[in-house]
Amino acid sequence: MKKLLFLLLVAAVLLSGCTSPQDSYSVSQDGFLSYTNRPAVNYTQTLLKEDENVSMYKLTFESRGQKIYALFAIPRNSPKSRNGKIPGIFILYGATMNKEGEWGGMGKDLAEMGFAVLIIDQRGWGETDGFVPTMESDYQTFANGGEPVQHKMVYDGLRCYDILKSRPEIDGSRIYASGESMGGRYAIIASSIEKGIAGDLIISSSGYGFQQNQDPQVMRFLDSIDPNHYVAGISPRPLVMMHSRNDNVVPFDLGKATFEKAGEPKKFLVTEGVGHSYVRADMKELIEKELKDW
Repeated sequence: MKKLLFLLLVAAVLLSGCTSPQDSYSVSQDGFLSYTNRPAVNYTQTLLKEDENVSMYKLTFESRGQKIYALFAIPRNSPKSRNGKIPGIFILYGATMNKEGEWGGMGKDLAEMGFAVLIIDQRGWGETDGFVPTMESDYQTFANGGEPVQHKMVYDGLRCYDILKSRPEIDGSRIYASGESMGGRYAIIASSIEKGIAGDLIISSSGYGFQQNQDPQVMRFLDSIDPNHYVAGISPRPLVMMHSRNDNVVPFDLGKATFEKAGEPKKFLVTEGVGHSYVRADMKELIEKELKDW
């Protein structure tokens, strides 16, 4: 009997040290989001097409209670191949987009440059269910001890990294994050959390620049979702930000202010066209030149 009690006690101690995926979520008192001890990611894969340029797959995986749908493109004969492995990049797009539309723009261009490209349908867009609540509603979730959707969307980006890291054809030391508009915010935060991400390409995005609030609980939440609070944590990995001087959604000055908070190495690329997010005619050549060594 004593031996049985001893074994049960040992088992209880060991179990108490285990961390479930839900238990891994936390926000520090100074407003930094953390996801530790992420388990191995499981996903399904279906071949959609295969031609002389690319193999295209549809992926699905679970992330914080949500089924996420993705496209994954592996280029053939990548000019960026090193020792038989190629770099990977995941893209988090902005509101109103879907993965197919993103593939038709920046996704396809990055694949042509030699990257394996993973694009998810973010919560509430494309095939992925859910929605992004108002900031006030997300704060109420946080204040009541829950996990805000904006935090979960950062986690979705971390799972993109985990998928790319698990792939045998991907160089695990060259996995990059990219984001446009709102997706750029999640990409910056994810890269600050996951130091294995090799660098960031951020298009038409910025932090919020919240004013300091006297309520420390409110400020803790606002800091936890503000890229300005995290962007310095990307250094010493490279950060490339690109913004149109005439962006009609995210003001140019907000993007530049976020860039100023980042450490080196960093580059801020300016286009003069009118529009928001990725515009191939204005941006492709600049991006290809800037990412030549990635």
